[in-house]
Amino acid sequence: MALKTIAAASFLVAVRASEAQACVGGVCLDGAESEEASLLAFKASKTFNLSKWFSGFGVSACFNDRGHYFPCGDGQCCGNTCKAKGDLCCRNSLGDSFPCQKGGECCGNACAAPGSKCCNKGRPGYEYPVAKGTACTSDSITCHGTRGQKFQCGAGSSCCGDICVGPGDTCCKGTGGNFVCGGNSKCCGNSCQAPGSKCCITKGLNYPVTKGTQCAGWNSGSTVCHNRRGDEFLCGAESSCCGDICAGAGSPCCQNEEGTDFVCAAGGRCGKNVCLR
Repeated sequence: MALKTIAAASFLVAVRASEAQACVGGVCLDGAESEEASLLAFKASKTFNLSKWFSGFGVSACFNDRGHYFPCGDGQCCGNTCKAKGDLCCRNSLGDSFPCQKGGECCGNACAAPGSKCCNKGRPGYEYPVAKGTACTSDSITCHGTRGQKFQCGAGSSCCGDICVGPGDTCCKGTGGNFVCGGNSKCCGNSCQAPGSKCCITKGLNYPVTKGTQCAGWNSGSTVCHNRRGDEFLCGAESSCCGDICAGAGSPCCQNEEGTDFVCAAGGRCGKNVCLR
């Protein structure tokens, strides 16, 4: 009996819409006028609280944004569509409604499922969902490189010249630019001094060694040399400078026809491009 009643009511709605589309006041309509009449007919049916009448039979009666009736069964209305009971009804940037899973949340034009989060919440056009363990771009920082260019570093990071430094890491400055040393390490010249090592301090040529290693340097009698570019470097205590290289004790410093320096063994002598005995 209940099904017959529902069927009769549905037929009544269809007949009213058909009548409205065919003729109004004895004048037959078509096109846009017919559609407008149909809309008036459906709006009229709403004054009879058709939704409440259908709900008595466990059926959701919904109307879209044009006033047209559509059923949602045991679900619920959500704009021009249906949603399951308990689910969320969200609205996108165009004003259209869409359902999101129960336990989640509306996030701009998408759904943030249970276990995820919504970035830029409350900023229309910029909201988007990510996993809870993922940092939002809004958490990143803006850095400026050595040429003035902008770039982004992740949440918790810091700027280091043209690169980023992760949380807990160290930003170092070498002769060729900045570099990063890991957590608990220290900067040492162009290298990193790891835990358990030491940094040998010289004039512009700091370097790391193990704690038990003796540093070569000013106090250990090393020889100070300068290469062709004017860079300072050290040679052993009894060595001598030979252009860009060091010559051991008693070794002659030679230069070939191309102007490149080379060293011969102690007791030898320089030829044009070779060592002579």
